[in-house]
Amino acid sequence: MPLLRSPSSRSSASASAASGAAGAQSESLRSRASTGTLDPAPPYPPLSPTPAYTRNARAEERALLFGSRPPQTGVITKSSKHITLVLGRQPDSALESSLPQYGRIGPIEGKITLNEPALAKVLSVHLEIEGAMKLSIAEGGKVKHSLLHISLPLYDAATSNTPCPSTLNFRQIIPTTYNDNGNQRPLPPTYEVHLPGVPGLRATVKYTINVTIVRKKFWNRKETLSTPFMYYPRTRPPRPAPDFSFLPSLKTNPEDWSQFISTVPLRAPAKEDPITSSLILPSIPIFPLKTTIHFHLQLSALRASTLRPLLDMGATVRVFLQRQISIDVRSQRVLKTVICGEGCLSRVDLEAMGAAENRDRERMVGVSMRGERQDEDEGGDDDRGMEIREVSVGGPRRVREAGRQAQAQGSDSENEKEEEDGWAGWEGKVVPNQQVRVGGFRAGGLWIKDFITLIVIPPNPHSSPIRAHQHAVPIRMVTDSWDEDWQVSS
Repeated sequence: MPLLRSPSSRSSASASAASGAAGAQSESLRSRASTGTLDPAPPYPPLSPTPAYTRNARAEERALLFGSRPPQTGVITKSSKHITLVLGRQPDSALESSLPQYGRIGPIEGKITLNEPALAKVLSVHLEIEGAMKLSIAEGGKVKHSLLHISLPLYDAATSNTPCPSTLNFRQIIPTTYNDNGNQRPLPPTYEVHLPGVPGLRATVKYTINVTIVRKKFWNRKETLSTPFMYYPRTRPPRPAPDFSFLPSLKTNPEDWSQFISTVPLRAPAKEDPITSSLILPSIPIFPLKTTIHFHLQLSALRASTLRPLLDMGATVRVFLQRQISIDVRSQRVLKTVICGEGCLSRVDLEAMGAAENRDRERMVGVSMRGERQDEDEGGDDDRGMEIREVSVGGPRRVREAGRQAQAQGSDSENEKEEEDGWAGWEGKVVPNQQVRVGGFRAGGLWIKDFITLIVIPPNPHSSPIRAHQHAVPIRMVTDSWDEDWQVSS
């Protein structure tokens, strides 16, 4: 009689058989691999190349968004006795200054016209694009760094059987990097600064286009036409700036703001309460050159009397845009700072702003929505002052939670009630000067950095219990804003 197996026995036997088959297959693959008899990999299907970019959509394509940036159609012409250089694709700002202007990987294109009666005597025509950086320190020497050198032979009689044409076209892409002692660094923008003093410093980053023709006479005669051009690589922040209304934006989108905390120094730290300054900026401190930078400033202390020497006696509170310029020439470094924009501050009443915001919320939410009202009560929504608490440590401290300061739990007796905390708040804005054309960068021995700087100076610095205070927050300036005007295709 046949032996009847249970389901578990049958599954066990199947697993054993499958395991044996897999082991045999693995052994077969190992033996075939050792003898080099493995089957070749199947051929991959041919991939079609990525289509070249075109300004207008093809028949099988559809444009989803249209940028509103107008095309650059300006033309700048430079001439000498026998050479005329025509440069196209120029923005309006270049036409106003009569200096060619290009951005990142911007193509330098145009044509050269030779006003030469005897073109047969022209031996060669070359176009050169050059960039150089010069750094100098008073009584400290000077250095020169080559940033860019491109030579385009447009005509050579030695390799051509025809006379030189009267018009020669050209097009050249500007590289994005340069070689700095074997390292590839971003190509710096056009820049020039001269700061006198002891020691004075000077730095220039300059780019030029040179056209040279060589004619055959008794000796080879050269004629060169040179013109400088402005190189401004465009940059922008990774996201738009937050809402300028600080308190509403702080409660709805706290991740959009960062708090930079510092302590105002005191003459007798052991006897006086510390004063804390909180400079609040957008969480991504990257700002366009031509837009307003909004900020919020708070000074706080455990007792209101600690702040009175600052608030009641006319202390100086300033917030401004500061640029630091560092030059290194032959291991000698000079560092100087200049003010690139003065901030405008206006005092704000934090208690009044908080109370007004609560009244507006109550009108919008209504009494029936108890959940929202309960959340406000849990947040300490009274009328005493504004307290900002941060949860992260190290680097810029992000503002995670903002609420009204909970009323101190103590005795009901007025004699036993402690002195209330001291708070002072300002809202302000700063606009970069029009002379600031480029953001910060580093190239060789030149380093440009930008800061938002806070200065607090008591009215009587020598006798006041509060010392002068300065706090600089590093930021980055970019050429363009994040938001562009786009048109959605229908």
